[in-house]
Amino acid sequence: MRAVTNTELFKLVECGHDCRSARLSAVDVLGRYGGTTVPAGQLHPAPAAQLAAALERQYGEPGSGDLPAYVVSCDGTPVAWLTLRGQAVAPAATLTALQHRHQDKALTALARVTDHVIVGLAERRDAYEHRQVTQSPTEHGGPAWVRVAAAEDPTRTWWTCVSADYDTALGQVRGLVGSDRVRVIRSAGYGIGATVLRHPGLDVVCAIQRTADLTGAPPAVVGEWVVTVGCQDPAAIGQQFPPAYAGRFANREEFAVHLCAVRGWTKAMTEVGMGSEYLDQSRLTYDLFRQEFLAITIPGGGGIAVIAR
Repeated sequence: MRAVTNTELFKLVECGHDCRSARLSAVDVLGRYGGTTVPAGQLHPAPAAQLAAALERQYGEPGSGDLPAYVVSCDGTPVAWLTLRGQAVAPAATLTALQHRHQDKALTALARVTDHVIVGLAERRDAYEHRQVTQSPTEHGGPAWVRVAAAEDPTRTWWTCVSADYDTALGQVRGLVGSDRVRVIRSAGYGIGATVLRHPGLDVVCAIQRTADLTGAPPAVVGEWVVTVGCQDPAAIGQQFPPAYAGRFANREEFAVHLCAVRGWTKAMTEVGMGSEYLDQSRLTYDLFRQEFLAITIPGGGGIAVIAR
């Protein structure tokens, strides 16, 4: 188990890592290595029994969503844990003042766990509950998909394709998750960048799809642009991307040749008798993409999409 400072430990808790400091430890009890134990310490009987059940349970054995999955302890007593349902819990225990302070920090960190942690819990929960869900789509080929859940129950998830219209998509997702508060846990086909957004809103996903439909750019390109430029306002996505999108090209060099023609540089050189050999094409291409344009790789070997910075 990795040894860290207290500050580092709470950051690692957000990522679901096993780690320890001088007085704290954080352990994934459902994915633990053989021989790892978590003492009950000063837990009251009911939460102590819950912890024991989690430690003794075999993978795939039916279980409750309230099962402790990731436990943070201080001085040998669990002070907070994340359940299989994705909820941060303060188990009843007799704690010192120091343990109470660390409990508050642990609960804050557990409430901020990454979507990667939530997805891992969702897959474990499906196994424990023997629940069959739609197979995960791939990033390459086919439509773009999102993995959605109710905000209050983020580890019971569904994969679905959503409409570019937000109201239509919201109604569709509400019907799946059974809640007015929806959360996008993961996306596929919306670009590598879109998968690492921290809790991307359904409105952002719809804006990406709507902008892709309008411009003809793949949703993966629009999604990666969203993260690259830091634009997560749905209205701004639709306003800023279309005029900046220059189109698809085989490579950067092809775009540089195209731009020379569009800006009249090729014609001007021809009129004064200068051939293309007088132009440093490599340097021009380098400068264009360093200063003026972004190149985003189109999934599936489709060349690049070029967007003005």
